[in-house]
Amino acid sequence: MTHKDYEKINPILDKALKNVSNPSIDVLLDASQLEGWELRAAWDDVRIGIKYAGKINKIAIVTHKKWLEVSSKIANWFTASEIETFESESSAIDWLKR
Repeated sequence: MTHKDYEKINPILDKALKNVSNPSIDVLLDASQLEGWELRAAWDDVRIGIKYAGKINKIAIVTHKKWLEVSSKIANWFTASEIETFESESSAIDWLKR
C-alpha cells in the first residue's frame, strides 16, 4: 500500500458516507496480493481509523502473510473495531455477516 493508494481511497470513502447520518461500516480487505505497506501509507491508515472511529464495526482481512496477521492483532489493541484475518474470502464474508 502506498500513500497514492490512500489518495484514491479517501475520496471514495468520503463520498460514500457523505449523506449517511449514522454509518455502520464492515470492511473486507483482500490483502492476499499485498506486498508491503509504506510508512506514509500506514500513517494514512491510522488517519482513516481516527476519522471513522466508532463507525467501523468489523474489518476482515484476507491474507496468507504472517506479518499482516501479527499487525492486525496489534491493531486490535488500538481500535474499537473487531479485526480478524482469514485465509479465504468466503470465511471472511461469513464472519462479517455474523
